[in-house]
Amino acid sequence: MQINRDVPEEIARNIGEDARSVERAALEGLALEGIRSSRPSRGQVWRLLGFETRYEVDGFPMESLYRRVSKRLSGTVNGC
Repeated sequence: MQINRDVPEEIARNIGEDARSVERAALEGLALEGIRSSRPSRGQVWRLLGFETRYEVDGFPMESLYRRVSKRLSGTVNGC
């Protein structure tokens, strides 16, 4: 299934540096919501995100959370 959605430029810049990173963020958000709701299997998350090993699927939620918190904290420090 292909999903297309226009994102306002100012919002997209806050999500990623370019179209590819915004697309990746959207896929990761979809995968995280799926993991939270226990709907897709680990194999489906693995395929969606293009991981090479199942261990990447297991560590993905924590790594994603760490990246988001780190980005917010660095933005706060720079924004002061």
